[in-house]
Amino acid sequence: MEEQVLGQSHDCETAADKSDQKLQDVTLAKTTHWGKIKAMLEEKIDELSQGLHRVASDNAALTRSLQERSEMIVKISEERSKAEADVEKLKD
Repeated sequence: MEEQVLGQSHDCETAADKSDQKLQDVTLAKTTHWGKIKAMLEEKIDELSQGLHRVASDNAALTRSLQERSEMIVKISEERSKAEADVEKLKD
């Protein structure tokens, strides 16, 4: 009977060891999987960040160009008004 109890105790320890090992294996697999996903997401964040910087730079250049053109239009409009006023003076 004592041998039977020892055998059952050993079986329980073996089952517990197997369960612990399976849990460790699953934990390792999940940790590895999430590590890969994290690395992929960090890479994507870097790519998007670089793209954002490029777009911001392009936007700044376009804004400067638009501002310069707007100023030029105002200047030309003022010169036109002055020229029209000069023409009216000459008519009188």
